[in-house]
Amino acid sequence: MAAQSGIATFIGARTRQKYNKMFYLDDTAGHLANWDAGAGASATSPQYVVLPENAVIIDICIAAATAQTKTQLGINGVQTGGILLNAVHLASIATRPALAVAIGAMSQFQMTQLA
Repeated sequence: MAAQSGIATFIGARTRQKYNKMFYLDDTAGHLANWDAGAGASATSPQYVVLPENAVIIDICIAAATAQTKTQLGINGVQTGGILLNAVHLASIATRPALAVAIGAMSQFQMTQLA
């Protein structure tokens, strides 16, 4: 497999605004995902995303399969306990499971690739 990109969708708790944030998975176990900071997500992008308000992540969509089979969610460097199976979050799957992970305003949301 190879590096892949994806989109995470968040909804602001107060404004109900949707935030679509692109991420980049380098397909290496133990590495953090990189997040778009304005010019697209790449290997040199930040390893977290920060939202201006309390929000809930509702969807993660990965472009194609990766060799790493799981992704662990974290907030401010602390793992939330939530682990996603990448295979059920692929763009080709129309019935991806809905997510509901709360993230505080200005918190650093990150994802770690697991084997």
